[in-house]
Amino acid sequence: MGLLWAGAYILTLQERSTVIGSVASFVSFGSLVAAGWIGWQRPWFYGFVAAVVGYILYAIWVVFAISGDPLIATAAAKSQLATYLSLNGVLQAGIGALAGFYGGYLRRRLADPTVRQANAARRRR
Repeated sequence: MGLLWAGAYILTLQERSTVIGSVASFVSFGSLVAAGWIGWQRPWFYGFVAAVVGYILYAIWVVFAISGDPLIATAAAKSQLATYLSLNGVLQAGIGALAGFYGGYLRRRLADPTVRQANAARRRR
């Protein structure tokens, strides 16, 4: 799921303001939710790991894409790039944990039989 997230995230950033970018955005978030669905024991952790693995791949891609740019040769530009990648990585890891938690919640909720849900609703009245 991390590999799918990285590909969709890169496509989201490259195809901004297009239909392809919008679909890629849904795929990137959906892959994190799917990681939580797959990791039924600790869904938040699966989403977190998928986001971290995907973000490491994204960061490697960014470094290789920008490495030939002469504007990045200064120390200040490298520092700004490192700060951006670090802060955005923490944000994406948090989003991954939340999306994974939601995927696990969704799986548990759909696996719960409706009879048990109805009995619980009747007991609350």
